[in-house]
Amino acid sequence: MAALVPVIVVEADCEWRWWAGALISMAEVGNCIAFVGGSFYLAVDLAPAFAATLFGLSNFSMAINGFIAPMAVALLTPNGTRHEWRLVFWSAAALNVLGIIIFILWGSAETLPWATLDSPSSDCKRENATGQKTIDRKFTMKIHRKLKGKKRQNNDKNAPEQ
Repeated sequence: MAALVPVIVVEADCEWRWWAGALISMAEVGNCIAFVGGSFYLAVDLAPAFAATLFGLSNFSMAINGFIAPMAVALLTPNGTRHEWRLVFWSAAALNVLGIIIFILWGSAETLPWATLDSPSSDCKRENATGQKTIDRKFTMKIHRKLKGKKRQNNDKNAPEQ
């Protein structure tokens, strides 16, 4: 619905402006419901172990659109005519439909093969008391001790002699 609303709204006459506004509002509510119930949790389905990273990257890409869209609208509507705004709304509808088609053809919510903690290449993983896979803390503590030792050596070199 949200993909087709821009086309319906831009083709409506001025007498239908209140209905067009209501339709845009309903489409936005539907879009928010679809986002919160669907793609918002897609990162957890795709890669449970890396959901935070994936969500951060997808949220970043969505935030970039908040900067690009106003600039694109300003470029497409220098005079603010109805024809220019029609191009903006048709472009928005086309981008929505393109996203739908791409997800239908190549998208999936299946867990990706590289996104599991069972990967044989990972030797620093273990199970905790509840049976969940976690990253082994011994490996990270080794790195921490090495870094702490280097810091201590640097502090000893810079310390004043007594």
